[in-house]
Amino acid sequence: MPKADEPTPKFLDDPTAAKFMAALATDPNRRRRLIVELLARTGMRAGELGGLADDAMYRIGDTYWLRIPWASSTTTARCRCIPCWSG
Repeated sequence: MPKADEPTPKFLDDPTAAKFMAALATDPNRRRRLIVELLARTGMRAGELGGLADDAMYRIGDTYWLRIPWASSTTTARCRCIPCWSG
């Protein structure tokens, strides 16, 4: 296989990520905004996102939480949701 001229970056640098998230905030597609926010802020893999249960988001008091199952075990993580997710 021939080598690529430059390696493909595996992550966005901070300025590029900030531009990306700012552009995302103005995207009219709420589903796309939610999916990208979830992946970016929780570190979930796409498969974990696709495997979320219908009741993965729940409320305790005035705070919304997201139950994220770990792919490698039966353990789940709990993540506090930011306000734009619950509105």
